[in-house]
Amino acid sequence: FPPFLLEPKWIFEGHQLGIISVATNPTGTVGASSGLDGGIRTWDLATGECVRSIDGGPVDVWTLTFSPDSQFIATGSHNGKINLFSTSEGKKASSLDTHGKFIMSVTYSPDGKLIASGAVDGIMSTIIPTAFLGSCAIFGSLSLASLYAERRSMLFLGGFLISGLNMLVMMLFFNIFLGSYMVFQLDVYGGLILFCGFVLFDTQLIVERFNNGDNDYVRHSLNLFLDFINIFRRLLVILASKEKKRKN
Repeated sequence: FPPFLLEPKWIFEGHQLGIISVATNPTGTVGASSGLDGGIRTWDLATGECVRSIDGGPVDVWTLTFSPDSQFIATGSHNGKINLFSTSEGKKASSLDTHGKFIMSVTYSPDGKLIASGAVDGIMSTIIPTAFLGSCAIFGSLSLASLYAERRSMLFLGGFLISGLNMLVMMLFFNIFLGSYMVFQLDVYGGLILFCGFVLFDTQLIVERFNNGDNDYVRHSLNLFLDFINIFRRLLVILASKEKKRKN
């Protein structure tokens, strides 16, 4: 098959910090985004303009979705509450307490009468700091090791890492139909090893590019940030699984 080249129709700007979640309404005419700045922004997908800016609270909008009638945006927070914001008024309409912790996803039923939420109850408060500190230790150690290693000595990893990443993506695609727990485990543990290798490779690659006059700090930082996030996500899954087994 020929490669599919996707060109962005709009580039939305306005959040002060990183984007956490995006969604579109059922008709595909309005989009919404939330960021680490705690803001919610709605966008006209036909014109690319910002329709409304809503204050969702300090870093409290981790996931969002539109109601079937597009009248409300439901958001999930770190304290187990689902907040409903009116899209017409831009204000909080109500709040639902799930008595859980750290809501990761929310969705409406087709008739809009029910809301389902997913959370990691009871374990996230201790696991997140542990996973974060572990990721920092891994990332920092590997970055320093790459910086102090012989120049260009880690660049040979590039081909192996790209091949491994392609194989991982293909396995995850087929696992959509297979539903194999073994493939899931391979993604978690194999992906952790893979992205540790990417830290070694990307660190030296960035140094080489900088020495050759490439001063694109944003792209360089983004590459390392993605490596860190992938390590953190997999550590989080591993620790959550072990904690669940311990409690059972």
